[in-house]
Amino acid sequence: FFFFKQKTAYEISACLVGSEMCIRDRSKNVFKGRKCQCSKILVADDNEFNIHTMINVLRSQNIFCDTVYNGEQVIESVLKRQKQCSGCMYKLLLIDCDMPVLDGFEATKILKKMMKDDVIPEIVILACTAFASSKDEQKCLQAGMNGFIPKPFSYKTL
Repeated sequence: FFFFKQKTAYEISACLVGSEMCIRDRSKNVFKGRKCQCSKILVADDNEFNIHTMINVLRSQNIFCDTVYNGEQVIESVLKRQKQCSGCMYKLLLIDCDMPVLDGFEATKILKKMMKDDVIPEIVILACTAFASSKDEQKCLQAGMNGFIPKPFSYKTL
């Protein structure tokens, strides 16, 4: 993300993705230029293999994502996106349950509270985890996740 300050009274933030650019006049909360092409999916997993697998499955369908490695980075990424380019907020979070620093369950609870308090808009949160029992699925739903995708997964499942 790049920030540009102009000599005028308003501040412009821009999200650069490939050759596309979304520019938002923060004082007026309006968008100028092309339609934003910022990634709408955030993938959170502490395993590098799982991250690359998810990226490849999504890219095979011409879908791009951002990635993080723990629940704390999930919260930071969502808040950073909200602050920098709120019109480009993530629509989907694919989150592993068992991550260091802050696990997927706790990160989901924090995000759901932020959604309830209107700090961030609604984001669909799907558990993408190796914990595949019905008890684990229930735990994901109780934490506030919208759904459950057991690993390993296929494109069809996703």
